[in-house]
Amino acid sequence: HPQFVLECPSDALLFRFNPKQPELVAAACYTGQVVLWDISSAQAQLKSKEQQKKEDEGMREAQVPVVKPLIVSSIETSHRMPVTDLRWLPSSFEVNHKGRIGDSQDSTQVHQLVTVGPDGQMLFWDCRSAKKEIITKPADPVWNPIFEVTMHQIGTSQVRRLSG
Repeated sequence: HPQFVLECPSDALLFRFNPKQPELVAAACYTGQVVLWDISSAQAQLKSKEQQKKEDEGMREAQVPVVKPLIVSSIETSHRMPVTDLRWLPSSFEVNHKGRIGDSQDSTQVHQLVTVGPDGQMLFWDCRSAKKEIITKPADPVWNPIFEVTMHQIGTSQVRRLSG
């Protein structure tokens, strides 16, 4: 039986839990979009139901909680083909909006992830910018990558800076 269901705008091809904050789950979609969930409330709800179930001795049928996405990437700035891999970046470094790699200001947390797809794009995403979007535009937050590398053929690449 499922513990909870993650609502997604498209078929999710793969999931990755944040290694430092396992309540954050990222997924790569068939549409090329990236989705982020915070499952902490569903986990708390599950613990509460487990406690209640022990008290009721299973008299009622438990409903499976549905977790809505925290944020979904914009279709316009996402991959143009299905995402084939998604990885959380190590906590020791981070990529800035210019593509420069530097030491992380907070090595106790993992804030960034990278996605790749057969469209030749490597997109870098930052959860901090996603959370900022949710606060500033709660009705319609838009998550855009902080940096994009477009790979063409071996030995050549085109780098495009994204605003954000």
